Amino acid sequence: MAFNLMYNDHFPLRLINFAKIYMENGGAVRLGNRIAAQLSKLEVLNYFFPSLFVKEMPDSAEEAEYDYETCFILAPRKQGVLSNQGSYKQKINNLEDCLLGNSRNEKTYKNHTAAQNMLRRAASDLVSDEELFADTAANLKNIYEVQLSDEQQNRLSEWLIRLCARLREDETILICTAERTDGFSFERQIYDDLRARASSLCDSGDYAGCWVWLCLGSLFGNYTGQLLRKYPADFIPEPVRDSQRNTCTLIPSPAVIARPFFCGRDEYLRKIDQMFTDGNRVVFLYGIGGIGKTEIVRHYAAECRRRFDTVVYATYAGSLMDLVITDFPFETDPPVQRLLQNGVMESDESYFFRKLSVIRKAAGPRTLFIIDNYDTEYDTCLNEFINGRYHILFTTRFDYSRDYPSLKVGEITDMDSLKEIFMSHYRGYAVEKDDPDLENLIRYVSRHTFTIILLAHHMENSGQTASEMLEALNRNGIESLNEKTGIIRGSDDKAYMNLIRLFGIFDFSEEEKRVLQLLALLPLNGIPAMVFTKWAQLPSTSVLLNLENRGWISRNPGGIALHPVIARVVALALPVHTEQIRFFLDQAAEALANENSWHYTKAQKEQYVLIARSIISSLNTIDENTVRFYQSASVLLGYSGYPAESISLSRQLYDYRYETDGPYAFETARAAYRIGWTYLFNPHLENRLDHAEEWLLKGREIFEKTELNTADQKAMYCGLLENLSKAYSFRYEQTARKEYLDQAEEYANQAVSLSGTWLSDYRQTKKSPAGSLLRLADVYITRGSYEKAEQLIDEAYGILSSIYSDKDPDVLRATSRKAKVLYHLGRYNESLAVTEKNLAAYQEFYGDDNPSCFDQMVLKIQNCIALGHIETAKQIKKEAERTGRKLYTPGSAKLQYLKNLI
Repeated sequence: MAFNLMYNDHFPLRLINFAKIYMENGGAVRLGNRIAAQLSKLEVLNYFFPSLFVKEMPDSAEEAEYDYETCFILAPRKQGVLSNQGSYKQKINNLEDCLLGNSRNEKTYKNHTAAQNMLRRAASDLVSDEELFADTAANLKNIYEVQLSDEQQNRLSEWLIRLCARLREDETILICTAERTDGFSFERQIYDDLRARASSLCDSGDYAGCWVWLCLGSLFGNYTGQLLRKYPADFIPEPVRDSQRNTCTLIPSPAVIARPFFCGRDEYLRKIDQMFTDGNRVVFLYGIGGIGKTEIVRHYAAECRRRFDTVVYATYAGSLMDLVITDFPFETDPPVQRLLQNGVMESDESYFFRKLSVIRKAAGPRTLFIIDNYDTEYDTCLNEFINGRYHILFTTRFDYSRDYPSLKVGEITDMDSLKEIFMSHYRGYAVEKDDPDLENLIRYVSRHTFTIILLAHHMENSGQTASEMLEALNRNGIESLNEKTGIIRGSDDKAYMNLIRLFGIFDFSEEEKRVLQLLALLPLNGIPAMVFTKWAQLPSTSVLLNLENRGWISRNPGGIALHPVIARVVALALPVHTEQIRFFLDQAAEALANENSWHYTKAQKEQYVLIARSIISSLNTIDENTVRFYQSASVLLGYSGYPAESISLSRQLYDYRYETDGPYAFETARAAYRIGWTYLFNPHLENRLDHAEEWLLKGREIFEKTELNTADQKAMYCGLLENLSKAYSFRYEQTARKEYLDQAEEYANQAVSLSGTWLSDYRQTKKSPAGSLLRLADVYITRGSYEKAEQLIDEAYGILSSIYSDKDPDVLRATSRKAKVLYHLGRYNESLAVTEKNLAAYQEFYGDDNPSCFDQMVLKIQNCIALGHIETAKQIKKEAERTGRKLYTPGSAKLQYLKNLI
């Protein structure tokens, strides 16, 4: 008798084959009116990841050629663009040519590659989206526990027991042999890990869990390795129902400000709208710099409210990953936080995929992303970024028309419109719209929109007529301003070289040239005008206002900035020598990493990171004029979420200091210390404790051979000892080896002793030994010596409270430890009072979604339980769970501890 199952997309083909074998019916397993051998993984993936495929043709109710009976499949989106024509539509005739194709068969190789990419994306989605994984695993578990009868379930369990017994001996099993007809096989380590997990679950009697992981293994093959590393075997919760989901919304950008005068480009607004209407989700607007691309998309954003509910406007700054993982402009409510698991911080890549997954859910067809100045030939995250239901409009100087729907922006052909553009930016008296020389001038500059605007502002301020400007251009030998579309690698386009020559006819003061030089170093999204005024040491903002009125400076949401064309022209026409801008770099260095920068908001840090990156990429050299800025930039990057860049800069600084100052100089020690510190405070870095210990010990060796003269130098050495102590405390937490805790105490004692010796020096510069005292207190807390820890904490608090307010993060470091010690001493009411005060301060300073807030919530629950306030503890636990889910992975020790509290 055939084994009949109700059709269920959660049932992978390989598991259907399992059922075939264990029932030993020898016939076809039918799902409704379909034969299992005709099904492919496409059906399963289509259920879990519906955005990968299109079932209906655009603007049509007809189903596309995606027929289970004849196994036609519509290929996955090619780089985000749906195709149902040509080589991207495959006819599948049998199991050997199923979705994975046959890598040994040249004809199906493209299909095989597309399928592998789809499996990779699908596995990445499961890794980054825990709700999706929870639903997938829970539904697979549901097949075993609900859809099978008791008899079928028992027989399948017996089969699993026999199968797992074979796993201990056989190198291959039926679902994953190295000799598969569809080219689907396992790497040895992943195969062994899957066998070990399945056997362990089966031995413990968790046959449903064993079934789930074998399902996932059969579905994802080698990509199962990502899931095995991310999720523990028991992370198979009940499905999250829609009513239980935390809905997340995408916060739109502030209203995009377009120029009040827009002329000669209405056709592009209509074309963009039509391309979206025709079913394209992604449109690239390309053309030469200064031709008007940005103004077109700004006007489109302002006028497209009828089509889109949410518009996010972003300026590309070198990486789509960085654009997504920063707080702005892709801001969600509630915000997506980096996750921690057992003290290990989530990597940039994992965070990118997870946040992008949230964005995909929050952003639908009525969402528009505008990515301005996407001037790059390749971004590794492009395919992931454009794979969603939302619409995206790029502006770029590169021609992407071979791969994506694109619209080229050319010159405005209508002369009346060009004259209107000139006159809209001209407020002088020497030029009239009907002046025949104005038309000649516009033709002379090849109708280049931005050049026309620059000339209008310049002629207004200089009083030149169109005839006089033409004469000036001729004297400078400028024949035309034609520019080739796109960018030629290794050379500058002719138009840029001509613009440099044109630049020479504009009458700039020395102060204005210096301002343009400095702004050319900064990011295109802008810098606050008052910040720039301070760094550039300008007597007033009048020079900025004058340059803005003449069209050289524009205002963006981030502040003042140069147009990309101007920035490049200035960089070439006014090359920077580092000795000329040292004053500016020193001011910037002070802002990037001073005593208060640790307490910057995340938005402030992100803005300064963009500034630091832009300046470094422009200068790209360490010398006596830039070294201080490089030091500050490396510090900022280290605690703002960019540790790899920080370490790279710090290594360059170490090499520079080693060569210039010598192997045993304070600055060389500082550079080594900074590398070790960055490794220590960024848990997601590979082998971070090994690297941290190596560089901290190297720094200590140099410090011990260096004369320390200033309070800053002495405080830095104590800081290094504190961090060595912390590194060994982390070692102890990982291994429970007593010698590591002894080393942690030894270095903490050294720091306390030295800071006490240097106390008089500290007081002169507002330094304090509080950090050393708290580090030693942490060691005592680990040892259970709570009375000793309390004495040190009280001493540190007395010092810090005399310098800072009670809500300062440094003061909270002391009071949070105080609350913990009071709890362990059994003084629950006192601990609860301090905890509530700490929690309110952390929430005010950081917001709710912060690890310190979570820790204080847990401590509050512990105190409430100890005092018998059980209902209050349960209520706080719900709040802590909401916060914890945003911060930690489900299997993390933090959440498991909270789960078992009450």
